[in-house]
Amino acid sequence: MRSIPKSGKALVLSAVHSKNARSSISSYLLEALRMSGLQVVKNAKNAKNSLTFRYVAKLCIVGEQQMLSENSPTTPSGQRTERTVEKSAFRVMLSGHDDSNVASQEEVTASKVRLGKHELLSGMISDLQKRISGTSAAALTEQRERLNSSIQRESQSVRSLVERRDIELGKLRALSSDIERNTARRSEIAELSARFNLLRDQYDSDLARLEMVKEAGNLLGFFSRGDCPYCGAPPENQTADHVVQESDDFYDAISAEQVKTRQLKSDLLLTLEDMQAQDEEIRRDTSEMRDIRRRVDMEISRIEHEMEPVEGSLAELVEARSKVDKQFSLLDQVEGLLEMRKGLGPIQQSTAVQSSPELGPEDAEDFIRTMRRILDAWSAPEAETVDLEADLSDLIIGGMPRAARGMGMRGILQAAFTVALAEVCIRSGKPHPGFVILDSPVLTYRGAEPDPDDEDERLHEDVAARFYRYLNNEFPGQAIVVENIDPPVSLTGLRRYQFTKDPRRGRYGLFPPRLGSANASESTSDGGRETSR
Repeated sequence: MRSIPKSGKALVLSAVHSKNARSSISSYLLEALRMSGLQVVKNAKNAKNSLTFRYVAKLCIVGEQQMLSENSPTTPSGQRTERTVEKSAFRVMLSGHDDSNVASQEEVTASKVRLGKHELLSGMISDLQKRISGTSAAALTEQRERLNSSIQRESQSVRSLVERRDIELGKLRALSSDIERNTARRSEIAELSARFNLLRDQYDSDLARLEMVKEAGNLLGFFSRGDCPYCGAPPENQTADHVVQESDDFYDAISAEQVKTRQLKSDLLLTLEDMQAQDEEIRRDTSEMRDIRRRVDMEISRIEHEMEPVEGSLAELVEARSKVDKQFSLLDQVEGLLEMRKGLGPIQQSTAVQSSPELGPEDAEDFIRTMRRILDAWSAPEAETVDLEADLSDLIIGGMPRAARGMGMRGILQAAFTVALAEVCIRSGKPHPGFVILDSPVLTYRGAEPDPDDEDERLHEDVAARFYRYLNNEFPGQAIVVENIDPPVSLTGLRRYQFTKDPRRGRYGLFPPRLGSANASESTSDGGRETSR
């Protein structure tokens, strides 16, 4: 920022990051930097968060503690939970591409499930389409209409034949019933005739016995007198013609009984003759019924023989229509499965969990070349050995990680890292705030030779001079350096500000004191700090 805007609509911004542009300081600044909506991976499962400005600020604003810290410039917080997202923020700024296309573990799991469903549905659809054999719905509709017409025609023929057969079957049932009834009647007549014949024989026996008794009664009158052979009366109770009279009465009684028996026999004979006539008539009717039944049976057989080809044709037509209906069902299933597959959305063929994308080799090489050039311009030792670990975990110099070097080397490497990132982004047109703020970047020693046992690994004063000269003359962005020592007086063109923390003398600090605050009237005795450019 070179100047303070003089006008513009006031905005009230929240301190908490929000995805909605212009609703928070973070989102407002990200929108201004063309970085709004960028996604960064936040953990090993590739879960993502929106990039917030605080991660961008860590890569362009470096405090004194971080400048000399053993924490890597790519993971300045030093917190395990922040490492992944801080590396992602560095990679996104350097490459210009965010992690929105990186699949999280949950997304990959869901993608595997979708892919499994997609493959299952595709297999089912393929099997069904093979069974359909490429038949279209229009062709099946036309085929079904033809089959329905043929089935209706054949069904009408079958119904006509069935009606005829039903009529003949009705006749057959009636004839069979009549024959059965006649047969039962003849059995009854035969049984009655047998009984009546026995009764006739009994009548004949009775008549013969009566005749014999009658002849015997005539002979009884010729015997000597004694008890009456007819009534058993003793002689003293008999009259002169007692036996004659009794004989006549006996004869008359036998004759009357014979007349009665003969009448009964005559009636019986008439009944037998009538029954024989009925039996004969029933026999003739039954014989005629059997003849008719045979003819009806033959007619039924002829009708059924006539029905066989019609029913066979109808069965074939029904079976063909059933196959067409199954084809329709398969088409409906295919359509339903296609809709289900469509509902799964786009399917990625790769189901492997994608790790956070590595920094592209061209971007990494460009960054390392820039950092080496900057360190060389600063006359930093071993500048040509600087490298970046593949997993972005730390800088390497002289075959050692930055964390293993002294504070002086750690500070200059952190400063070179921050300046190189800004320079690469600005030169290639990638989003970057366009400035760097470095607090105490150059820790120098004050002697002719460095102490090899000095853990601070202080750098020669010439490094500081070249550091300031590079930022002043070659760095394409804005650099703000906060130091307790003065920059070389030989440098021209830079702006020097001494923070006095005294509102009555010089510049109070980076930000002016609030009016009416205690600090507004407070003075300092520490000599203040100085900033340049």
